[in-house]
Amino acid sequence: RLHRRIVEFRVYNRAGQEVFYADTPGAGWDGTFKGVPQPGGVYYYVVRVAYPDGNAKVLKGDVTLMR
Repeated sequence: RLHRRIVEFRVYNRAGQEVFYADTPGAGWDGTFKGVPQPGGVYYYVVRVAYPDGNAKVLKGDVTLMR
């Protein structure tokens, strides 16, 4: 079984503005941007995953932030 690791994790608001970026394993978005809580709604994420064999995959989707 291959162990993958997250190389990049980005979150965007509906306007397409990046509100979160991390390239550190285990980092997560806390629903804020520059320390300001973001309004509830739909946000989009892009995660780039790397595999030990050199392959990479990009995963995209959305999440609803509830306040």
